Amino acid sequence: MSVFNRHHLVHGQIVQVLNILYINSEGNIVADRAVDVALNFVRRNPRFGIHIDGFYKVVATGTDPQEFLDMLCAKFNETIVAGKPPDLVLDTTTSGVMSEAVKTFTSALALPTVSGSYGQDGDVRQWRNLDGEQMKYLIQVNPPGDILPEVIRAIILMQNITDAGILFDDSFIFDHKYKSLLQNIPTRHIIAPVEDSRSVKRQLFRFKDLDIVNYFILGRLQTIKMILDSANVNKFFGRKFAWHAITLDKGGLKCACSNASILYVKPEPDPTAKEKLSNLKTTYGLTAEPEISAAFYFDLAFRTFIAAKAMLDAGEWSKNFTYVTCEEYNEDNLPNRKNFDLRRYLKQVSEPTSYGTFVIETNGHSFEEFTAHLEKVSIINSQPVSSEAVGTWKANLNSPIMVKDAASLANFSAVTVYKIVTVLLNEFAANKQNIDEFNRKMKIAAITDYENVRNRHYQSNFTK
Repeated sequence: MSVFNRHHLVHGQIVQVLNILYINSEGNIVADRAVDVALNFVRRNPRFGIHIDGFYKVVATGTDPQEFLDMLCAKFNETIVAGKPPDLVLDTTTSGVMSEAVKTFTSALALPTVSGSYGQDGDVRQWRNLDGEQMKYLIQVNPPGDILPEVIRAIILMQNITDAGILFDDSFIFDHKYKSLLQNIPTRHIIAPVEDSRSVKRQLFRFKDLDIVNYFILGRLQTIKMILDSANVNKFFGRKFAWHAITLDKGGLKCACSNASILYVKPEPDPTAKEKLSNLKTTYGLTAEPEISAAFYFDLAFRTFIAAKAMLDAGEWSKNFTYVTCEEYNEDNLPNRKNFDLRRYLKQVSEPTSYGTFVIETNGHSFEEFTAHLEKVSIINSQPVSSEAVGTWKANLNSPIMVKDAASLANFSAVTVYKIVTVLLNEFAANKQNIDEFNRKMKIAAITDYENVRNRHYQSNFTK
């Protein structure tokens, strides 16, 4: 089936008519609400010259990708029969097999797609080997939750941290981060999901038993509080430990801590975006949380609509593309799009964003470039007594920390703990005449080593 461009004039302005297939993950409520706001925003602002005619929503439920593909195909076939096949696919599925099924569907049927899925180079398997033409219209833009964890890498490099215990809750997706987050960095580390409150103690002691004393929490503020509270009860604060709390949430850091210093990392909207963000909240109801995620999904949808409109206005939208149903799909006669450079038009969108600048490059390297602020928070008797700004981090896959005050961070990482083991030679291990002299020298060496490190943190074990 071939579908021609549809447009009409309203007060001398060309209004482009779009049909959108929207696919979302079952629990991604913030994306669902933000896309609704984007639709309402376009509808209430005719100056953009966009009319969304058909809007078809499919939610990825369950765990069977074949069942989900069947559901997708049924919806897609309905749109073709109705004469309104989707011009675009907007994909806000996050990760996993259901998200991969979407990528299989869109690439096989050559459907222009803008996706907000997680994953860096090669992580989105079904789009791993796209050819040059497919790269122009199968576009992935990483959400903020996929970029913010990279601040851990920046902190570790800046502080020269040699060990790291990383705990995260379900506000972050780490399936693909295990192998890549600290790749090529000589830092011993464990990455683990946060379990229930009763299990946090066990996780912390596991880290400690493995000599891991630099801790990073990625999660909601309530998750961070739960872990810090457990750390306080179990005496995981002091110079031997360093704590870092990283969140997508707004708000201050809280914990029932007796005496704690924590490096707190949270995103802030660009100063130039704050007015638009405030207007979207009060006038259009963009109130889903986290704020940064809601703004991202709004901007992703809105900018996709704007890019499609510009491409239609320029006459570069395929006028004679033939849609095929899933049943008609045949590998010997594949749907084919040529010179359909939606990526270029998405990159050229000049409308202001509502949080941070959109960087559109290749898949796995396109994202919202926001700023995260680093604060050194001191909490005494469960009350935050000071919050000192120490630097900023511009969200990127390889961005350094911009330090405001190097002295504030100089002593923040956990101090080095020296372990001294003195071995007293057993009399059966050598001739008797050498034992006394050997043991005398070893005791002198042990005392000398003790004098050298007695003003530092150390553990000593004497073994006979």
